[in-house]
Amino acid sequence: MASLLTGALNLAGKGAAATVDAVEETKDQIQSEEGASEDKKPEVAEVPRRRLQKGDYTIQVHIIECKDLGDQGEDKKQEAPQTFDPVAVVEVMGKKQHSKVPETATRDSIFDEVFVFEFKDVDPDVIETSQCKISICDSKGIFGKKPIGSFSVDLTENYYQPNHEYFRRWMALSCNATGENTGIRGYVMASVVVLGPGDEQHVHDDAEYEIENDEVLMPADIEQNIKHLTLSIWKVEDLPKVDMQFLSTNAKGGCDPYVKVEFAGQSAKTAVHKDTREARIMEKLTLGVREPIMAKKIKVMVYDWDAGSANDLIATTFLDYSLIREADKTGDKSWETPRWYPLYGAPKEKSTGDTAKMNRGTLEGSCYRGRILISACILAEDDVSPSPLISGEPPFPPLQNYTLEMDLYSGNALPATPLRKSFKVECAIGSCRQQFVDELRETR
Repeated sequence: MASLLTGALNLAGKGAAATVDAVEETKDQIQSEEGASEDKKPEVAEVPRRRLQKGDYTIQVHIIECKDLGDQGEDKKQEAPQTFDPVAVVEVMGKKQHSKVPETATRDSIFDEVFVFEFKDVDPDVIETSQCKISICDSKGIFGKKPIGSFSVDLTENYYQPNHEYFRRWMALSCNATGENTGIRGYVMASVVVLGPGDEQHVHDDAEYEIENDEVLMPADIEQNIKHLTLSIWKVEDLPKVDMQFLSTNAKGGCDPYVKVEFAGQSAKTAVHKDTREARIMEKLTLGVREPIMAKKIKVMVYDWDAGSANDLIATTFLDYSLIREADKTGDKSWETPRWYPLYGAPKEKSTGDTAKMNRGTLEGSCYRGRILISACILAEDDVSPSPLISGEPPFPPLQNYTLEMDLYSGNALPATPLRKSFKVECAIGSCRQQFVDELRETR
């Protein structure tokens, strides 16, 4: 199973084990359908493992941006953060090129510069022993450019990546100019392509630029920490009727919901709840996270399971991992209190155009499609529960009454036709909606 449910097999007691086994069987049931779902990612070409050839090589480096330059520990405690005029320096096999200083130079700066290095008649052993070194320096140094940090990419490892490329990858910068590593000194996003004899550069389409690959490439001498992000999925409700009416025997049926979570290249999913638009999920989904990481968006998707066909994506909402991580560092437990997250997507009767984008969350949804109750925390290895199941009653947040008022004045350029010359206006927030009785009539 692709999802990481930490320690799910280490249960004590036969009763608990049987319950978890039932959950796992349901998850296996949806595994094959999900591959054909509408949020399928574009395929990346595999590079056959062939020997490096003697000949001409081109190394192209695209420096995109940098973030969090400077000391990652003490600096963040200072009242006045460090300031830089950063410049990117790229060095490959004895050749060196550097960028301009960005117009808005800060600890977070945009470069968006491409550097091309060409080498003629190169022996394979030269490529195998060479690196591409990317450095970020402070151009304000008294004795020239002062190094902030650097990252080195092995050319052979780079060559055997898909499309011979590290594409839009975050790289951690470290500095050991004094002989002692000072830890992480910031991050740079870059694309590095290594092309040899007979290789053609891959042209990326728009869909590939939408894929977030926020796992950080780390220097070999810096150890990464493993954290466990745990999302407790308590309940979903107000979901739309997705299945045909005759398939449902429940007044609140017409949907077979389950929840899938994706973050930093990992995913986990809950069991399917049959024939209900209001389900107590009561499961914990745990993902291993390798720190540091630049990923922020935790994607939470609610699906409708279908037998024998692709599952329907109902709606998507997002959580911010950086906020959860910051709360964990400061001892703030507010994320452990369940919160309702509204689900917005395309109108139920629509199935073309921007429907898929609305339901995936890449385009703002125009129709309320339910809500989901979630809490989140970051745990150490020893604190992860061996069971993904949650017992007891969901701790619902307290309710408070509000009044929403809207004044309607006029409408312009409405798509009137000979058969439709009047309109009705509906004001809605969540499951609450109000229609204006008076119609808007065409005026000339």
